[in-house]
Amino acid sequence: MKNQELCNFFRTRAKSVNLSASYKALNGKYVDSLLPAEPIAVQPRLRVSQETKLDRDLVRHGGIRTFEWVLTGQSVADMAFLRESQEMLHDLYPSGYQSVINAAGTFATPQALRGFVEALDDDDDLGMLGRNLLYILDPFPTELSFHRDVVALFAEWPRRPAMVLTADGTPPNFLSRVLDWGYAGIVLQAAKDFERAVVDRCYLTARKDREPIGKYTFDGGALPISQGREAILNELAAQSVLGNKSIACEPVAAILELLSDSHPGRVNA
Repeated sequence: MKNQELCNFFRTRAKSVNLSASYKALNGKYVDSLLPAEPIAVQPRLRVSQETKLDRDLVRHGGIRTFEWVLTGQSVADMAFLRESQEMLHDLYPSGYQSVINAAGTFATPQALRGFVEALDDDDDLGMLGRNLLYILDPFPTELSFHRDVVALFAEWPRRPAMVLTADGTPPNFLSRVLDWGYAGIVLQAAKDFERAVVDRCYLTARKDREPIGKYTFDGGALPISQGREAILNELAAQSVLGNKSIACEPVAAILELLSDSHPGRVNA
C-alpha cells in the first residue's frame, strides 16, 4: 500500500471516532476541525544511550535533527555522556538541533529532577541542549509520577521544562489526568490503539485552544521495530495523520533508511 493510501486509511478511520465517548468536553466537536488537514512529515527522534553512543556518519547521512537522550540515573556519568554527545553534534549542526531527555524514571525525588535541570542550565557545554530541549520524558518512577510532592514542585516552578509521560498501556482518560497535574502531555504509539490516540490528540488540541498559555505536547512513542516493516509503516502513517512531529527510533541504519524512503505524507510506491 502506498504511503498516501495508508494515511488516507487512517484519516478515514479517524473520522468515525466518537470523541465524546471518552471526554465529555469534546461533545459537539469534530475530528476534521481538531486534526491537521493534511498528514505531516514525521521525523525520527534518534534514541541514544551510553551503550549505543552516537554514530557520526549515521546521524549525518540520515539528516537526524532530533535526539532522545536516555539517562541512567548516575548523575556524573549522565552529564559526561550528554557533554560528549553535544560536542560532536555542535560540529555537525552549529545552528542547532532539538533534544528530548528520556529520564526513564530515574529521578527518585522532585528535588533531584530540579537539581539536574539547574545543572544543565549552568553547564556552558550543554547550553544548546538546554535551549532546544523539547521536553523531559518520564522524569519519575511510575509510583511517584502523581505524588503530591510532584504537584508542589510544579506549582513553585512555573518556568520548568515541559514534562511528559509515556501513555502506552494507560487508561483512556490518562491524558486529562496528566494535564491536570501539571505535565505538558504524553507520548503514545498510535496505530495499535488508534481510536484512543485520535481522541487524545483532539482533546489536547481543544484544550490548547481553550487554554493558550502553557506548554502542551503530544508526540510519537517508540517505533515498533521488532514487529516488522508493515507495523512500522502503519505507525508512521498513524502518527502523520495525528500531526505528531517525531517518533523515537533506535540508531539502526536500515530502519532510518526505511523511514526516509517511506515518508508518510508523500506519495511513493
